[in-house]
Amino acid sequence: MVNLSGSAVNLGGCRLACTGKEALYAFPAGTTLAAHGVLGVTESDLGFTLNGAGMEALLLAPENAGGYVIDALRVPPTETGTAYGRAPDGGNLTGRLETPTPGHRNAAFKRSEVVLNELMYHPITDTKDDEYIELLNTSDQPVDLKDWTLSGNICQQQ
Repeated sequence: MVNLSGSAVNLGGCRLACTGKEALYAFPAGTTLAAHGVLGVTESDLGFTLNGAGMEALLLAPENAGGYVIDALRVPPTETGTAYGRAPDGGNLTGRLETPTPGHRNAAFKRSEVVLNELMYHPITDTKDDEYIELLNTSDQPVDLKDWTLSGNICQQQ
């Protein structure tokens, strides 16, 4: 958690929740996040486990203040040992991080060996055979795609 403002923020009574978990973590009264500060909460602090199967983490206002969502972070399924977050801190872009940095500023995004490089849908020819997805290997070594799959939907207006 990062405070991008120039003033300390009182987190007392605010709660952290994760989809699929019934438990909530409530910040104790008097918990503050310093101006431009970073605060990490460990799994043992939370009282529930996190996993890489994908989830949404929510920061909720105190119940007596309406319990509204202050912030949310949707985390897709992620491989073991890889942190996921925002870079730069507090920004709109999210992704896998180069290294975990609990309680500190986030590392840069982890560079993937294989990326979706180009996509063509609804080409000017109106021919389905002209639609494609291009993968790019950014490394200097071959990557075995044998067990890889592409999934999801590409929506187009009717």
